[in-house]
Parts: sequence; C-alpha cells; structure tokens
Amino acid sequence: MLFDRRDFLIAGAALAGCASTGRTAQTDAAFHALVEAHANSAAPARWHALRGFDARALSPQGQILRASIFSGAEADAALAQLGYSPSPYAVTQRNGAYRSASPNAEAIARDTAQLEADAARGIIAPDFILEAALPLVEAAAAARAPQDAAAALTAQAAALRLLRTQASAEAGAWRLPHGEAFYLHALQFYLGAPVEPIAAHQAALAHATALHSQADAILRQHGLTRGGVGERLRALANSPRAHIPANEAGRRAALAEMHRALERARAFCAPAFTRPLPPASVRAAPMAEEADGTRGRREAGAYIVDLGGPRALWSLATVVYHETLPGHGVEAAYQANAQAPALQRRYSSGFSEGWATYAEMLADRLGAYEGDALARLGYLHWMLFRVGRIVIDTGMHALRWSRARCIAEMREIQGESIAFVSIEDDVSRIAAQPGAAAAQGLAALHLAKIAPELNAALPRFHDAALSHGPLSPPGLEAALRAAA
Repeated sequence: MLFDRRDFLIAGAALAGCASTGRTAQTDAAFHALVEAHANSAAPARWHALRGFDARALSPQGQILRASIFSGAEADAALAQLGYSPSPYAVTQRNGAYRSASPNAEAIARDTAQLEADAARGIIAPDFILEAALPLVEAAAAARAPQDAAAALTAQAAALRLLRTQASAEAGAWRLPHGEAFYLHALQFYLGAPVEPIAAHQAALAHATALHSQADAILRQHGLTRGGVGERLRALANSPRAHIPANEAGRRAALAEMHRALERARAFCAPAFTRPLPPASVRAAPMAEEADGTRGRREAGAYIVDLGGPRALWSLATVVYHETLPGHGVEAAYQANAQAPALQRRYSSGFSEGWATYAEMLADRLGAYEGDALARLGYLHWMLFRVGRIVIDTGMHALRWSRARCIAEMREIQGESIAFVSIEDDVSRIAAQPGAAAAQGLAALHLAKIAPELNAALPRFHDAALSHGPLSPPGLEAALRAAA
C-alpha cells in the first residue's frame, strides 16, 4: 500500500457528519483562527491544538483545510518528539544561515551550536555532505562582512572540519538515532500523508519500468538498439546532435522550440480548465546571467530559461509544460487569491512540484507530443528523472543503499541527467534532505492516479485540485468530495 489508509480514514471520519455530543459547535472561522494562532507554535503544542478541535461542525471548505494540515502536523510533532526538525542537518550544501545574502552572526552561531549539539547525540551529516558544505562556508567567511558574521562563519567552518573527522560515508537516515522512525515522519511531513517507503519504492520502480518500455520503442526508431534504456539515453544525450549550439543561432532555435510548445499548450490546455488560461511567455536569460543551467526562474507569467548549459532541443517542450501551461503558470493563476494559511503551505510542500510534474503527464495525455517522437522521449526522460528520485530517496533512506549504489541505480534508470544537476549532486541533495524529493514525485503520481479517465471530467477535477491552495493528498481528497 503506497499511502497509509489511516490518514484518509481520519479525513473521512471528519466528513462523516456525526451528531454532536453536546460540545459547542466549532465554526470554520474558529478553526482558521486556531490555525493562524499556532503558525509559530512548537510542533507538539500545535498538534495538540489541532487534534483537540472538534471537526464535526466544519463545512466542506473547512474540512479541506483540516485535511490538508492534519497529517503533516502529526508528523511534525512526532519529529520534534524524536529531537528532529524535518531536515536533520543544521548545515549542508543546501541549507544554513551562511547562505543568506545578508549573513547574520547570531543565526550562524545558532546553526553551529545546533551542529555541535546534534553531534553529541550522534547526528552528523555524511562526510560527502560536510565536504560539499565546508568550502561554501569558508568562501562566505572570506567574502562577507560584517566582521562579526565573518567570525561566526570561521567558527562554523572549524566545526565542520572537526565533524568531518567523525563522519561516516553512509548516506541514509537509517543510521541516525531513531533513523527509521525519522524517515517515516519526514516522508509524511513533506507529502502531508503517511507513506510506506517500501511500497513507494516498488511503485516507483514499476513506473520506471513502464517508462523504459515506452522509451525503448522510440530509441529503436532512431537506431539505438544496443544496451539498456539508461545506457542508450546516455549515448543519445552525449551525441553531437543532442546539444543546442552554444551560440546565438542555437539560442534562437531553442527559444523557437519552446515558443512552439507554448502555442501548442494554449490549444490543448484550454478544454482541461474552466478558467481562461493565464498569460504565459518564455524568454532567455541574458547571457551575462547564465549559470550552466541552474538559474531558470519564473517572473510573473514568464519563464526565464537559462540556455548557458548543454541542452537537448527535444528536452525543452516538457520544460515549457512544467513551468508555464499547464504547470506552475496555471497553478499560480489559480492560487493567486487562495490565501492559504502558512501551515497549509508548510504541510502540503510537495504539492507545487507534484502539480507541475503531473502537468507534464497531462500534456502527454492531451496529445502534446503527437507527431514528435523525440519530444516525447524528452518527456519520458524527465519523468525517469522524477520517478528515479523516489526510487533513490527510498532506496537510500529505507533500504540502506550506499551513495555509490544510488548513483549507479540512477544512471541505470535515466542514463544521463536531464536536469540542471548532475546525478552525483542530486544524490547528495537527497542525502541532505531525506523525503523531500520522494514527496514531490509521490504527489504527482497521486494526482495522476486519481485524475478522471474521461477528459470531459478534467476541468472540475483541476478546479478542485487548484482552487484551495496547495493540498496534501488527504486535502485533495477532501476538495474532490466537496466538489462532488
């Protein structure tokens, strides 16, 4: 079982309309006020307050909010009781006060104190995480004023060097104190629903196998018949025809392909939504801002694509569908006025990337790649990246795979990385933040699984999924019941 039915039963019970037992009926406004009041509470106190609220008098709209935060709050409290935050390491290559544009000495010192307190409990990041973080902290110490912040960063670098001598090469959270319980709760926190890691791992492997079968057929059409699918994807990615020329003509060709994809999206997306599609555009980042594929960003309705790194022309259409229509661009338009409480955003954090990945799948379902097999291969390659992250996340943290095995397995699944990060660096990210990558992929698979089979029913489904702010899987279920 991929998702634990317990969470959905909780949400269902809240919607059952049980008779009052004499307690004062609580209103939606009271519940919303309680949620806002506990936005900055300690996680156990927040969970106690939410669990004690009589949900039976909530309207269907109130039930959506409750279902969206209930399971995540439970996991947050459980993590706190184990002595963890959702991210187990205070300083990594991805997080820490040292990364701020205006470093604060007190915040940096707090991170250092947390590193040392965690180490005393046996919570030390893997050696490769510390090795990746250390030069970043050292560079921040050398480059940033004021003096007190530089001194705090220098002290933090010294702490990291000491921890590196004590660190293990083992990547998984299982090696931490109460590590298996930590990972279960971290997955639940990021997704907003309980997850059985082994079931999630097996489901993702099965999905990868199905994607491989589809990719195999396209690769064979293009004369690539020898070796596994990952090996052939790597060969194709490394072939001269794969790379967009690093010149102005190449940039124009890439933008033209993305503009064509966006025009197709306007046509095939419109019937799938009840609201008019929002404005959307794609333009290239200035060459002076290019950072080898790492600085693609969204500004209002525009996606600013970085064309400074190697990109395959056929990989760009699905980027458009992910970032603009029907992906983040549509999501942002629906949620612009949703005013979701901070706790709903906290406990449905996998939804945004989950929606955008589902949008890629929706584009395929609605015929975006008809007549363009290579563009569809680009979509399949992106999906192998996303599903592969579920496999690796659960493999590392639940099945005790080593970092080397995770890298090897990801290479077998997707061949060459199609994303803006190497496979090695992506595996390090998954080690640094257990559960986060898996939750994004699982949110997408959940959306795809419960989407109606008939295209005519999609508009109402999409309205329910997008109109209430980010939704955890139980919140989405509640939204669908409210819309029925």
